[in-house]
Amino acid sequence: MNWQMENVKDVKLLDLASLAPLDASAVAADDSLAGMVEMHNARLARAVDRVRRLAADRQHLADFTAWQAADSADIATARCRVRRESWDAILELRRVLEECQTILGEMARQLGKQRDNLDEKYSAIVASAEKRLCRERRGLERANPATAGSHFADLVAGQKPVAEAAEALAAARQALDAVSAERRAVGSDLSAVAARQREVFASSAPMP
Repeated sequence: MNWQMENVKDVKLLDLASLAPLDASAVAADDSLAGMVEMHNARLARAVDRVRRLAADRQHLADFTAWQAADSADIATARCRVRRESWDAILELRRVLEECQTILGEMARQLGKQRDNLDEKYSAIVASAEKRLCRERRGLERANPATAGSHFADLVAGQKPVAEAAEALAAARQALDAVSAERRAVGSDLSAVAARQREVFASSAPMP
């Protein structure tokens, strides 16, 4: 086993975008979901540290001066532990990403509900503004029927309650789109971890 190459491959996994801590600000009002995110981020930090410790252990195991006075049993034990950890540390990354995917799915569900509620609220506010401005609409239609519709839509959109509702709805849509894109990215990153698992499995398989 080339420990330097193994370290390069494992540490490279830590650059995966999905191994960044999740941001719970968009669902901060949901204490249960925010708690799940907090626990996930703690588990993520431990998993990342585990891979870094594995890399350090491989480097130490390859250092002859550190082992020249050790018994063969101690060397064998250390090598066996590193071989086991070579699989288990990557497996932990996989489990963390699977957990991330589940949490992001729940976040998307919650944000979808928020978006739908804000969409209904926006429609109601627009309808109220249109009713309130019906006199202005009739004036626009008398002045220029061809452009009355677009001018009236601009008039309604410029009303403070409508503008505020539109801004809130746009923010909710943006948050949902971001979480959905993040969840899709986890799938790609899981494929990268699975590919690394296959390499580790193949390198540790007994010779035929």
